[in-house]
Amino acid sequence: MMLELSTLSGLVVSVTLLFLVAASWFDLRTGEIPDEVTIGLSVVMLLASGACSLLAHNLSFVLSAFAVGLLYFILGYGLHYLGEWGGGDVKLIAGVGCCLGFLKVLGYLKEGMMPYYVDYLINIALVSSPYVLLYTLVLGLMKPSVFSLFREMLSNKMVLFVLLFSFIPSVSAYLLGLGSLTLLYLLLPFLVVLSVYLKAVEKEALQKTVGLDELRVEDVVAEDLIVDGKEIASSRDISGLSEGDIERIRELHEGGKIPSKLRIKWGVRFAPIFLFAFFLSVTLGNALEPIVQYFVGL
Repeated sequence: MMLELSTLSGLVVSVTLLFLVAASWFDLRTGEIPDEVTIGLSVVMLLASGACSLLAHNLSFVLSAFAVGLLYFILGYGLHYLGEWGGGDVKLIAGVGCCLGFLKVLGYLKEGMMPYYVDYLINIALVSSPYVLLYTLVLGLMKPSVFSLFREMLSNKMVLFVLLFSFIPSVSAYLLGLGSLTLLYLLLPFLVVLSVYLKAVEKEALQKTVGLDELRVEDVVAEDLIVDGKEIASSRDISGLSEGDIERIRELHEGGKIPSKLRIKWGVRFAPIFLFAFFLSVTLGNALEPIVQYFVGL
């Protein structure tokens, strides 16, 4: 039985990696991930876990897959609502959640200090910083106005105050003789500067103004489109514009109620982060644990 579970676990991991590689390829190439990939991963995992539950007469397989998938979907939708993720990212991480929930009942995932579903989120955070830094640096080099806006935002008094305040933990650790924590806390000022830079990238390189004839299905407006007190399109809509939305927008333009151009946005091509984080989760578990243990051991 253990051999069968091991074989099934390997198959589940391989299939998920295949979906994530496909999602990364589409995301990097076109900026859009087809529903066949994002929703397809959830469907495949739920069907597989459901079949396993039927054969084993144990509902825990499918219930665990569904529960973690739903948890990740809610989390992803919250980030989408805040304008951080695209709709494809939300659907993709839900599929990863279904896989992880399934793998947990199969006994594949390693036990660590944190629950396995938290480990994956930590791995995402761990992978995100170097990936986003490299990705946005390339965008900045391609559009120099990003650095001009970054310098302007960094000179803001409130930003400078937050930046100076972020040095307090590292200075305190140094004065207390905690050398290893001093280095660790120096990440805080770096994260403050990085967040300001990412905001500059978002405004300058991740938005563009397009004519209404250029609008495509799933485009997301940069600002809520409201006409006569009624919301026509939302910047927080997980699915973006539909064909009906685009037709209505064009009709409103013909009626003289909106301009001939709209500003649309897109996010960082995030799918590769899900791929790298998933690989860490199924091989190392929580990739941050060895780092924490190293600093604590010093």
